[in-house]
Amino acid sequence: MEVFWFSFNAIAPLMLLVLLGVVLRRIGLISESLNSGVNKLLFQIAFPISLFYNISGMELAEFFSLKLLLFALVSIISIATLLMLIVPRVLHDRKKCGAFIQGVYRGNYLLLGYPLARNLFGEAGIGPTAMLLPIVIALYNVLAVFILEYYSDGSTERIRWSRIIVSVLKNPLIIGAVTGVIFASLPVSLPLVLDRTA
Repeated sequence: MEVFWFSFNAIAPLMLLVLLGVVLRRIGLISESLNSGVNKLLFQIAFPISLFYNISGMELAEFFSLKLLLFALVSIISIATLLMLIVPRVLHDRKKCGAFIQGVYRGNYLLLGYPLARNLFGEAGIGPTAMLLPIVIALYNVLAVFILEYYSDGSTERIRWSRIIVSVLKNPLIIGAVTGVIFASLPVSLPLVLDRTA
């Protein structure tokens, strides 16, 4: 029973926030345009700054785990590969397979995984999760393009890897995380005014 309540207390706050969003949308306090604007603000500014701030204050050697990194990469690639083998046997419309596979393997790492790690493990959970984030997001993007292109015409010859790399490098979340890693490796700290602002 103790395990149940521990898990409940970690997951319930996230579910309550989702429920709050549904209620606010139903009563008209959140419009489609506001929702779109807030999403852009969070994705392009708030989340990258949060990632930078959390990572820049870490001891990188303390949180980096090669085993965890390999586990994440192998898990994601294995799930995507299994889905590419199974889904076409169940879903016979080939053009729908790509979108379906993405919906299954592509977890909401930032919005759910990040706060869930904090709720389960406290501040100690933020470090490893933040360190994984740029690598996981980059892998998600590469797999997404590969899978969608493969199921659109059965070929991956038209994939422009240079465009994928540029889109990954321009991703605000990756910029925030990588900048945080670089800053954390330098013998400097944030000025007090910026530290308090973040």
